[in-house]
Amino acid sequence: MPSGSSIVENHIDQEEYEEDHADEERMFRCINELLKKLKMHLKSFDFSVKVIEEVRTMVSMLSTYTGRMARHLKAHLAKEEESCLPLVEKHLDTREIHDLGESSITNYICGLTYI
Repeated sequence: MPSGSSIVENHIDQEEYEEDHADEERMFRCINELLKKLKMHLKSFDFSVKVIEEVRTMVSMLSTYTGRMARHLKAHLAKEEESCLPLVEKHLDTREIHDLGESSITNYICGLTYI
């Protein structure tokens, strides 16, 4: 039976993963909202100085947000490769891993309703 400290560590890891996933969802939503606004401005064909400045600001924000997202995802994936994948490989066979990956990825991507 696992020691009490490993149970606590696993629980903390679970909470950390859930927090990471919630952060990712928030970041995707923020980027999506920004892209929607940018799309609206570009479709308006309003090239006034005010709109051009707003578009420049949005592009700058988009660069910041996507950079932040890339850093977050890189760190999150490194944690998963270090902590989760060894457990998956230990407890699931090749077919189960394939089925898990296919259903999770497909369901997640198909469930997205971004721009």
